[in-house]
Amino acid sequence: MVQNHDGTGQLLMYPIYTANGGNDTYISVANTTADYKAVKVRFVDAMNSQDSLDFHLYLSPQDHWSGVVTKEGDGAVLKTGDTSCTVPNILAASAVGQLGTTAPMRTFKYGTGGAEADAINNGLDRTLEGHVEIIEMGVVPAASASNGVAQLAPGSGSATAGAAGDSALVLRSSIKHVNGVPGNCANLETAWRTGGAFFYTDQENTPGDAKAATHLQLDAPTGGLYGYGVIINVPDGTAAMFDAVAVDGFMDDGYHPTPGDDEPGVDDGVDNATVYIGDSTATNAATYQDFDGAAAAVLAANGVGTTPVAVTGLEHVDPQRGKTGSRFAGGGNSTVTATTAGNDQEGSLQALSALLTRATVANDYVLEPGLNAATDWVITFPTKRDFVNLSAAAVAANPFGGAGATAGAATDAPAPFTSQWDHSKTEACEQIAISYWDREEGVNVITSGFDFSPAPVTTPDVLALCTESNILNFNSKGVLGGSSRITKSITLANGFNNGWARVSFGVPGAGGTVTAPELSDGSEIVKGLPVIGFAIQKYVNNSATSAGALANYAGSIGHHFTNTNDN
Repeated sequence: MVQNHDGTGQLLMYPIYTANGGNDTYISVANTTADYKAVKVRFVDAMNSQDSLDFHLYLSPQDHWSGVVTKEGDGAVLKTGDTSCTVPNILAASAVGQLGTTAPMRTFKYGTGGAEADAINNGLDRTLEGHVEIIEMGVVPAASASNGVAQLAPGSGSATAGAAGDSALVLRSSIKHVNGVPGNCANLETAWRTGGAFFYTDQENTPGDAKAATHLQLDAPTGGLYGYGVIINVPDGTAAMFDAVAVDGFMDDGYHPTPGDDEPGVDDGVDNATVYIGDSTATNAATYQDFDGAAAAVLAANGVGTTPVAVTGLEHVDPQRGKTGSRFAGGGNSTVTATTAGNDQEGSLQALSALLTRATVANDYVLEPGLNAATDWVITFPTKRDFVNLSAAAVAANPFGGAGATAGAATDAPAPFTSQWDHSKTEACEQIAISYWDREEGVNVITSGFDFSPAPVTTPDVLALCTESNILNFNSKGVLGGSSRITKSITLANGFNNGWARVSFGVPGAGGTVTAPELSDGSEIVKGLPVIGFAIQKYVNNSATSAGALANYAGSIGHHFTNTNDN
């Protein structure tokens, strides 16, 4: 897999959505190819990336889909006026100019009684902020026979004669828009019912795409998806756009799991990545290297963290805390009986994480008093959940796995992350250091003795980011209206109204040095944490003279990163 800086790919990662503070977030994805694509759209919460809402989306050639996350009651909902087929199909609009059924975000994962139930911060308001994953599952083939499957009627397991009864052709025609409306979205739901073209048995315990001649399989993904988000604040009269991060070559085979499940996920790709590795020394120039995620999984298991099988992506099967035995056999995290060739390989999670790993994040801040300016940084760790939610053991008081913890302790997480998710505190903290400059080279460095607002319960003198999506603001002047659960405020010294800052991942040491976490496959080493995000700035012009006029402005700036190694 590779990160495609041209912006298209099979996997799209949107660093944030928010319905807090009067904001709505519009999420869009476009299919630039001539293929009929099956796509998983997933909204996850900001704290621990637990699934809040997902569905299957079927895009016809050159199709475009968009939806908006907005607040209703205490939680977030998804609405769309797009007619592209979805499963469940009630989400899609039935005609141009109409809205589909509103889909509320859910707390089933982390709420009381959920598989990852948290003691606090488990209400509907947690759904108001999060991030988004869009994963291409594959291409609906040109004909059922093209991948060795008998011709099946979309709603029947019986073979039919002639092209008119070919399930692939029927389903492609159902997805294709005519006068702005797909041919028949109901056929997509019918195809998933018992005996339908997509249906296969034993959905919860069979690895992979259940490769068999009894159902229609997808051809391999071809990429060509791009996406972006728009955060609109109607009361403030502002809008800011950001691009989704695109990864190509994520999967090399079709994977079309049953709707209503958590699959596919960001751990379900191939087990290798072409990683950009920068080096500051004159003897080792920056290069692109092949990172072997499968080897990294073994190395992580032999060091801190859990057994290597615990980081293997598993189709249709949720890891269960406190259980042992094969997850395919209904057990927990300790053994695995099978994986899928091509996709879902052990080490896929490490490969994707290596691809996204950065040692530092840099961007501007603007706090100009005359403009009432404010700046937020969005810092999201899109693969973190699969590293920090692995152990059944209780998390100890030390949240960083440093002094007082031993290598391989039950409270540690596999590299590159260091601490497991604590269900009682709802956090998994990673240490950072911050340096900031004004626009004339004045500098200030914060490594210790600094307190975020709100202060951590156990370690108020440690800088840390403790959730999957994090918002940093400056001098408590925010833009996104982020909740205190994920928002930290940096208090700058007097005179630092405008400039730039740098966040370094790792443990601060003497002289301002920072020891970064590492992810290694035994040959290549990447230093830092897998991260995506951007900065958003807001300006208020108090000089506007027209009665009732708003003179507010907002814009986003992509983060700037460094990537280093020790080779």
